[in-house]
Amino acid sequence: MEFCRQYAQQGWNVLACCRQPEQAVELNKLANSMSIEIVKMDVTNRNGIDELANRLKNQAMDLVIANAGIYGDSSGHGFGNLHYENWINTLETNVLGTVKVIEVLLPNLRLRSKPRIAVLSSQMGSIEDNSSGGSILYRSSKAALNATIKSIAIDL
Repeated sequence: MEFCRQYAQQGWNVLACCRQPEQAVELNKLANSMSIEIVKMDVTNRNGIDELANRLKNQAMDLVIANAGIYGDSSGHGFGNLHYENWINTLETNVLGTVKVIEVLLPNLRLRSKPRIAVLSSQMGSIEDNSSGGSILYRSSKAALNATIKSIAIDL
């Protein structure tokens, strides 16, 4: 929400996507007082992401900030007792959904001369800096996200 506030205060047109706009009380308050449009979107729903891209077709964008993420790890489900459905959902949200959003909005970004993509990750995605273990679902998803975004940055 803070990104929305700061960019709207600078005069940007902000499109804020979230899974449950009706429950985003503070975001709705902010949108009522600034140039912020709230759109329902779940990054695990690829068809929904495509629908958003179609709706925004040919609309130039300066910046996409991808910050969707879930922790995924549950108490009591560490190594030896991993919850694989949670792991799949964590990867869907933290990696695949983020990449899909970037992929479908790339044509919008290319309509600007200096477009930017920002992806929020976590230090827990660092392989070298992992000195405490645990949080396997979250750590692996953020490491995968970091590797994927590095490749996308080189490709672009």
